[in-house]
Amino acid sequence: MAKKKASAKTILDASSTAKVFEGRPSKKEALSEVEGFFSHLKEADVEAAGASIAHAHKDWWPHQVRSLWQDLVGPWLEEQGEDWDLDDDKSWRDLTWLEKIGIELETDWNGDDDSFFLNVTYDGEVTDVSAEFSIQEIPNGWVVRRDIIHVN
Repeated sequence: MAKKKASAKTILDASSTAKVFEGRPSKKEALSEVEGFFSHLKEADVEAAGASIAHAHKDWWPHQVRSLWQDLVGPWLEEQGEDWDLDDDKSWRDLTWLEKIGIELETDWNGDDDSFFLNVTYDGEVTDVSAEFSIQEIPNGWVVRRDIIHVN
């Protein structure tokens, strides 16, 4: 029995360099794509990060990056006893904060389900933020897709 194609649209635009797999990617291959995505983020290259993976929505830049700053850096600043302003565009657009971002590649995901999530770290600490991804079939193959990054 063939698997049903995903009903949600997968976003691949002209700037996308997302890897298209001939067959369904393995757990190792999917995690490698996510690791590459976060590697670009850690280098503060949001354009390369956004282009390196498929997306469920057209919200990557600036919405998702700003939300990531709010969910990661805001609580971290509070722990440091510092004030922060969600509406201060200058703070989150200084992308040096991305140097402290990471993910835990340890996951209970067995590779069989189409959806999985990873915990996001900031400054070496596990946070309440998770990054949700899925494996999606598209007309010319399969991709790893960012669904959402949010507070649990």
